[in-house]
Amino acid sequence: MSVIRRAGSWPGNGGRPLHAGAGRILGTGGRIVISCVGVMVAMLSVTGLLIWLKKLNARRHATSTRKPAARVVGTQTESAASQ
Repeated sequence: MSVIRRAGSWPGNGGRPLHAGAGRILGTGGRIVISCVGVMVAMLSVTGLLIWLKKLNARRHATSTRKPAARVVGTQTESAASQ
């Protein structure tokens, strides 16, 4: 005797789908809350990536426009000796 189980169910739940409770327990309001939470997670992921890219670009721009420091040679700096 073989038992055929549907995908998404496990033996302990009597053949019901694993993720069917959210809509049934909380109803339409629960589905709306779960949808809003999903959209918020997606938005936070995108905005976090944008903030990180903005900071990365600012760091790269700050290091590329920085003037090189004058090296000390003897008692005078190299820039003062060349004048």
